[in-house]
Amino acid sequence: MQYSAGSKQAVKLPNYIIITTQIIMLGCTLVLLEIARVPSVHVGWIYGVIAYFVSQRTQEIGVRMALGATPGSVMRLILGQAMRPVAAGAVVGIGAALAASRVLTSQLFGVTRTDPVTIAAVVGVLAAVALVASVIPARRAAAIDPTKALQSE
Repeated sequence: MQYSAGSKQAVKLPNYIIITTQIIMLGCTLVLLEIARVPSVHVGWIYGVIAYFVSQRTQEIGVRMALGATPGSVMRLILGQAMRPVAAGAVVGIGAALAASRVLTSQLFGVTRTDPVTIAAVVGVLAAVALVASVIPARRAAAIDPTKALQSE
């Protein structure tokens, strides 16, 4: 049977091809969902750690505010202290990625072992996630009323 170019006849695929295609699509969907979930989990973890850190330093922040620190300087202090471990982790992570890239070369498709764009994108996304997670506790720290902070405890 010959089909012409304008023919609209359906081609029946075997069931095993349909099932295999559905399994592959499901697997890709699950991988994409996992990739989307990871940054949100890290935001929660980082937020929790920074919020605990700020709550432990309420009196110190109150003293700083009472002695004339501006809300902006308090925010810079908290954000700076939150981003230091991120910077250290980025340096260690880049080193580990470059060391592991030799072993993983066969698994990389479409990028080189030391693709600077990919490394910069990953570091940028992780730094942005850490910054977003640190902003709310930093804003709370900047809004601390010095008199209430010094009266607590």
